[in-house]
Amino acid sequence: MNVPLRILLIDDNPDDRVLVMRALKKEFDIEVEQIKDPEGFNKALKKGNFDIVITDYQLKWDNGIHILEKIKSRYTDCPVIMFTATGNEEIAVDAIKKGLDDYILKSPRHFIRLPVAVLAALKKVKIITEQKLAEEELRKSEEQFRLIAENTSDNIAITTFDLKAIYLYLSPSLKTLVGYDPEDLLSKSFFNFIHPEDKKVLFPLLKKYINQKINKLLTGKESTISETIEYRFINKDGEWRNFQSTVNIVGKQLISVTRDITEHRKAQDELKKYAETQKALLREVNHRVKNNLTAILGLFSIEQARTENKAYSAFINKFKGRISGLSAIHSLLSESGWLSLNITHLCEQSIKASISCLPNSYLINFNVSHSTIRINTNQAHHLTLVINELITNSLQYGQNNKHEILINVDIKKDKENVIITYKDTGKGYPKELIKKNFSNTGVGFDLIKGIVTHSLNGELQIYNDNGAVTVFKFKLET
Repeated sequence: MNVPLRILLIDDNPDDRVLVMRALKKEFDIEVEQIKDPEGFNKALKKGNFDIVITDYQLKWDNGIHILEKIKSRYTDCPVIMFTATGNEEIAVDAIKKGLDDYILKSPRHFIRLPVAVLAALKKVKIITEQKLAEEELRKSEEQFRLIAENTSDNIAITTFDLKAIYLYLSPSLKTLVGYDPEDLLSKSFFNFIHPEDKKVLFPLLKKYINQKINKLLTGKESTISETIEYRFINKDGEWRNFQSTVNIVGKQLISVTRDITEHRKAQDELKKYAETQKALLREVNHRVKNNLTAILGLFSIEQARTENKAYSAFINKFKGRISGLSAIHSLLSESGWLSLNITHLCEQSIKASISCLPNSYLINFNVSHSTIRINTNQAHHLTLVINELITNSLQYGQNNKHEILINVDIKKDKENVIITYKDTGKGYPKELIKKNFSNTGVGFDLIKGIVTHSLNGELQIYNDNGAVTVFKFKLET
C-alpha cells in the first residue's frame, strides 16, 4: 500500500487551493493540510508532519519568501515550491538562493506543471538525503579507522599502488615501531627503507592483481586482493628489523597492517638450533644404544659357541631373540624420529629380528595381515617383546618333523582396541598350559601374560586350532 504524500498547502485563496489539489490528485495519493492564516501556519510548522510545502508568494498576512525562510530554518531538507502571480525574476532568484526548489506562475495553464515540479523536488530531496547518509557513513568509517589506526600497536600505512609505492598515510605507532615520526616518511617511497634483497617482496601481490584483472575480463567477477609478506625494514637507528605486513589493494592504493616480528624470528631461529642440537644428541644416543645391544648380542654368541649344553644354548637363543627384537624396534623408532609406527611393519620386523638368531636348521615362513593402524613408542616396545616370546613358543611347540613352522599374524581393530591373532601350524599348546592360561608356567609365558595384561592393559586368550593360537587385545594409546 502506497503511503500518501503529505502536503502543506499555504494559500488564503480557497479556489486556488482546489486547483492545486486537483492537479496533484491526478498523479499522487495525497494528504493535504490547508493553511489559510498565520495561526494555522505556526501550528503546522511546530508539528512538522509534512513531506513538501507548496506556498503562494502573495499572502494577505505574509509572503512566500518569509514562509520559505521559516520552513528552511527548521526543516532544512524539506522541499518548497512557490507560486508567483507574476514572472518577477528578482523574487525567484532571491527565493532560490534561500533554498526554494521551484517556482510556478499562478495561472490555470501553469498548474499542469505542478506535478512535474513536485516529482523533481522530491527526487532532489532523496538524492540529498542519500548523499548525507553516505557522508555520515563515511565520516563514521573514517572515525573508526582513525581510532583503530591511532590506538593499535601495529602500524597502518597507505601507499600508492605503483612502482614507487609512495607513503600517503602512516599511523602514530610508526614512532614506536621504527623511531620515525609519520611525517618523516610521508611522500617517500616504501622501497627506500626495505633491504635491497627484499625489493621483490610485492611481486606476489602484483601477480594476484594481474590475475584478478584477467579473471574479471573473463568472468566479470572481481575478488579481493590480499597478501602477507615478510621483509627487512631499516629503523631510524640504522638497524634492520624483520617485519610482516598484510597488504590489500584498494582502488589505486595499498593498505597494509604491519608488525615487528624480529624477536619472533630470533625465537624461531633459537628453537630451530635447539631442535637440531637435540636431534644430533638423539642420533648419538641411538647409535650408542644400538652399538651396545650389538655388543651384548656378540657376547651371547661367544658364550653360546663355548657351550655344548643344548639346554643352555637354547636359553641363550631366547635372550638373543629378545635383544634382537629390542634392537629392531629401537632402529625403527630412531628412523621414525620416535614417532608412531605402523603395526604391520613393526610385527614383520620383530619376527625377522627374532628368527635371525635361530640356527639355519629352522625353516620359518610368516605372514602378517596389512593394517594402517599406528601405535606409539611405548606400546611398540611392549608388542615387540610379546612377538619375540610368541616366536620362542612356536619354536618349542610349533615344529613338525622337518623343523618347518608357518606363522600367521592377523591384525584387526574393534573401535578403540587392537586385536592381534597369532597362530602357528604346529602341534598346539599343551593342555596343561591352556588350563593354566600362561600362569606359573615358565618365564616366557609369564612374561607374555604380564606384558599384555599389565603393560598393555589388555586381555589374553590361548587355544588350539590346527596349531597354537594366541589372541590378545589392547586399547590404542594416543
